[in-house]
Amino acid sequence: MNSIQQFVFGYGSLICPHSRAITAPTLAEKTVTPVLVRHVERTWAKAVPSVGFTAMGVRFEDDAECVGVLVPVNDRELSQFDARERGYNRVPLYINDVEPVPFLDSNKNEKDPFWQAKAMTQDQSSIRIWMYMQQNLAPPSEDTPIVQSYVDTILRGCLTISEDFAEQFIANTKGWHPNEISDDEEDDEEEDMDIDSDEEQSTENDNSSLSDEDVFWVDDRHDPIYPRGDQKFMLQNRKKLDSLLKRHREEFQFRTTLSQQ
Repeated sequence: MNSIQQFVFGYGSLICPHSRAITAPTLAEKTVTPVLVRHVERTWAKAVPSVGFTAMGVRFEDDAECVGVLVPVNDRELSQFDARERGYNRVPLYINDVEPVPFLDSNKNEKDPFWQAKAMTQDQSSIRIWMYMQQNLAPPSEDTPIVQSYVDTILRGCLTISEDFAEQFIANTKGWHPNEISDDEEDDEEEDMDIDSDEEQSTENDNSSLSDEDVFWVDDRHDPIYPRGDQKFMLQNRKKLDSLLKRHREEFQFRTTLSQQ
C-alpha cells in the first residue's frame, strides 16, 4: 500500500519561503512546485480585525485560474499550517485541476517532488492537495485595509520564481478595489433577472472612476503591520516592488501611508 503524499497549495504569503519557514522551519530546504490551478480565483477576502489588515483568500469560479506553489508537507508540518491559518478551512483540490505554469521554462522538472510523485503513481488517491479557504469573505475596509508589508511578503515569494510570476499574481488577484468582489457577487445574484442594459454597463465600468475613498491600501513599510513581514527586504526593494504594482494596478495611485490613516 502506497503512503499518501500531501501538498499545500500556497497562493498568498505561503508562496514566500521566508514566511513558510517561520511557521514550519523544516520546510526551509524543501523544493516547492510552481503550478496553475484551474477554477480557483484569488481575492483579497480575509479580514483580520485583531491585527488590522485583510489577508488573501480564494473562491471557486468556473473560468478562473490561480498561480501559486505546491508545498510538500508531512503530518506535523500540515498541523503547523492548520494552526497558522485560523479562520480558514482546509479543503481538497482535484489533482486534474493542477497544471504547469505555461510561461515558466522550468515546468515539470523531473526532480520536482510533485511531478515526480504524480509520474510514479497511477493511483491519484495517494496524492492529496490541500488549500486553505477563508470561512467568511470580507473585502478590504478602512479598519482592515490591504497592507504593503503583506503584499511585499507575497511578491518576495513570487520573485523567487520569476518576475512574470509576480506580475501574474498582481494582475489576476481580485479585490484591490472592493467593488471587484461585491460587483461579481451582485452579478451572480442577478444572473436570471432582466436588468436594464445601461445599468449593466454602468456596473461593469465602476472601476474606471476610482477615487481615494474606494481603495483601502496602506503603505506600512516603516511600521509593518503584517507580523511575518521582513522590513529590511521591503525597504531595500520598495522601488522595484512599487514599479510592478504601479504597472498593473491603477488602485496603486490611491495607496496611502500609515501616518495618513
